[in-house]
Amino acid sequence: MSVLTGIRACCFFTALVALSNHALAQAEEPTFVGKLGAKELVLQFASAEELKTREPAPENQSPALADYFDRSVGRVIPLVKFKDGWLAECKAAFRGDDCTHPTGYWRMPDSLKEGSTKAFTAQWKAALPDTPVQIDFEASKLTPLGDMSVWGQLLGTGPTTLSRLPKRNGVVAGTLTDPRSGVKVPQVFSGYPTAIMKQFNAEQARRLVERTADRLYNLSMEGGEEDSFEIQYQSPRFLVWGGGQGGYYGGAHGLFAYGVETYDMKTGKLLKGKNALLKYYIDDVVIAETRKLRDESLKPSAATGVREVDECFDAWAEKILRSEDDEDAPAVKQKIRIEPSHTEERDDFGFMPQFDGLAVVSNDFAEPIRQCRGVVLTIPWKKARPYLKWPMF
Repeated sequence: MSVLTGIRACCFFTALVALSNHALAQAEEPTFVGKLGAKELVLQFASAEELKTREPAPENQSPALADYFDRSVGRVIPLVKFKDGWLAECKAAFRGDDCTHPTGYWRMPDSLKEGSTKAFTAQWKAALPDTPVQIDFEASKLTPLGDMSVWGQLLGTGPTTLSRLPKRNGVVAGTLTDPRSGVKVPQVFSGYPTAIMKQFNAEQARRLVERTADRLYNLSMEGGEEDSFEIQYQSPRFLVWGGGQGGYYGGAHGLFAYGVETYDMKTGKLLKGKNALLKYYIDDVVIAETRKLRDESLKPSAATGVREVDECFDAWAEKILRSEDDEDAPAVKQKIRIEPSHTEERDDFGFMPQFDGLAVVSNDFAEPIRQCRGVVLTIPWKKARPYLKWPMF
């Protein structure tokens, strides 16, 4: 199940796509690199076509003619026409750039032409009275990597930290993190075939660059984004990566969702579909466990977002048992095998293996409790194991 699987808020998906498309669109214009002291700068000019699609500028303000960022920080800064041939450093925002308090000023050579890859020298100063310094720029020698533009690669690539977790179930795993954005991805160190681990780690490292570029662009606009992804389960056969993700992406309110990625480590590839691990439908066990927890006034220990555990579980139980609570409803029906031809799945919850059982994950919470999205209960392995295609351990 992918990170976005089951997310009911379509605007969340749309927001992420919009941020990602920014990195992809940048491939249309050359990307330049230069240095200001020890700072590695990346600059790109907007094409005439891109200027037509940029957010409307506030009254009496031109749209940004270029963007740049310092690779050690990773915040995109728009350069907006100021006066006397200078461009002002403004603050990126969802509803037009904020040029109230410029953080610097730039001047580009008059000879620059759209689409040119020739090296040039720009002038920069922190304040208008200052004497400008010269910054030499040249076109980056990188080429697009798959659907990742040069701009996106340079924005998403930065310092990283690598951590290892204690060995568990015969596997040593950990995380690779970009400290500028907080984005992290799983890595594996032992317990799987060497070739699989090498392939898996390389693919996850590429994902880190892509996700980091998207998040840094969002953070540049003070959108705010964070996640709680971590390794939820590992064994010689499977590795599970799951957690909540949310933030502000423009619009009326923030958005939050919970994602699960289950990898078959015989291939290193993602298992797709809510029922990928299941031999039999387990929906009735979910209903029975929910009813038991409700009737015995027990609350699961897992909760996500900022909501209280009780509030989230009560909302889940009311929703999932609404059509199930009648005197004739059996606690658990006969197990029904999942055939390859069966494509219908409930879209209100999915599953995530954890060390203590099979967690039930739901993204089907509407306003105002969308921050309840996540783990709602965990079915102990003793009850869940008979429904699985493979032993988890």
